[in-house]
Amino acid sequence: HRVTGSMDISGSLNIPHGDLIVTDNIGIGTNNPDSQLHVVSAGSPSIRVTDTTNTVTGKFQADNSVAKIGTHTNHSLELFTNNNTALTINNSQNAELVGDLLITDNSDTPLTFKKTSNGEMFIRFLNQDAALKGALIYRTDTNQC
Repeated sequence: HRVTGSMDISGSLNIPHGDLIVTDNIGIGTNNPDSQLHVVSAGSPSIRVTDTTNTVTGKFQADNSVAKIGTHTNHSLELFTNNNTALTINNSQNAELVGDLLITDNSDTPLTFKKTSNGEMFIRFLNQDAALKGALIYRTDTNQC
C-alpha cells in the first residue's frame, strides 16, 4: 500500500517484514525536521546505534550546552577518515593516534609528537614558519637486557 500526504498514528507502527522507505526528512519531537533525521527534546536527546554481536552501542547526544559523541557501553571509540582509523579512545580513556599530532596555537612554538619507523619517539618544537627550534628524542636500545 502507498500513503500520500500525511498520516497520523496513535501508538506504535510495526513493520514486521520489508523496508520502510522515507524519501523526505524524519522528525522525532519536531513537526519541521530540517535534515534527514532531526531529533528534538528538552531532556538531552540522543541517537543510539547498537551492534548486537558484542552489544556495542554508539551514542550521539546533545546535553544542555554541550554535544557528546562516544560509546554508551564499555567499548572503545574510533574516529576515522577515508574509512581508516585515525584515533582510538579505549574504555580506560587512553587515546591512540594513528599518524602525527600537530598542536598549534598563537604562540611561536607549535609542538609535534612523532613516532619514527625504527621506534624512536620525537617531540619536536617548531617556530611559526615550521622551522625546527628543538627536539627531544626517546630511543630504545634493543641490545640491552
